[in-house]
Amino acid sequence: MKLIAGLGNPGLEYAWTRHNLGWLVADAVISRLHLKTPLNRFNGLFWGPARVGSDSLGILKPMTYMNLSGKSLLSAVREFNLVPEECLIVVDDVALPFGTLRMRANGSAGGHNGIASVLGALQTLSVPRLRCGVGRPVQAKGLADYVTDDFDREERLLLDAFVERAADAAMLWLRLGIDRAMNRVNAG
Repeated sequence: MKLIAGLGNPGLEYAWTRHNLGWLVADAVISRLHLKTPLNRFNGLFWGPARVGSDSLGILKPMTYMNLSGKSLLSAVREFNLVPEECLIVVDDVALPFGTLRMRANGSAGGHNGIASVLGALQTLSVPRLRCGVGRPVQAKGLADYVTDDFDREERLLLDAFVERAADAAMLWLRLGIDRAMNRVNAG
């Protein structure tokens, strides 16, 4: 089995914020696979396991706040006896321009609290991740305020296509594995 975890923050006030981009991508994958009602499991919402080709897939949206996401992911990893390399975490990233995707097989958290939580909980740097660029604030606004603000009007116009490309990348990871998916996603 493989697991896609879209990271975000619970609550209506965060629904359309940059920090919830991971949830939006998870929703797109759920929609593509025509998955129905989630289960309340692993301190989150869980869909699956579902058959996708020859693989089995679970999708998790931790209902913890971003900086506690690792707790939720660890519960699912233990329940399904997964190794961290069988998980893909999907997160927003201020270090990348809006609309940019980067996939990595491993590495540090790079200052992202959600990734740090997952890496700490799983006690490894070897957790594949799909980083979805949201850009940096252009004003004197702090990063925390920026990522928890709603997408602006220009971003909203581009958001659907961006989320679909990110969902494509997640499905590539599922079908091709991290190395081949990384080559395709990071090349474009």
